[in-house]
Amino acid sequence: MIYSRLILAAQSQSLSTEWSPKVAIVMITCNLVAIVIGYYAISKNNRGQGPDLPVSLPA
Repeated sequence: MIYSRLILAAQSQSLSTEWSPKVAIVMITCNLVAIVIGYYAISKNNRGQGPDLPVSLPA
């Protein structure tokens, strides 16, 4: 009984905030920071390289 009430309460509330210009600015800023960190974290010798896929590629 209590479990079903918890499920109903969880479903009635929104899990995310409404989109606004402030949210968009935060998202864009976080993405730019991640790109900058990735640019400097990946060594220049290994750019474009990666591990092989676990399956064989078609010829």
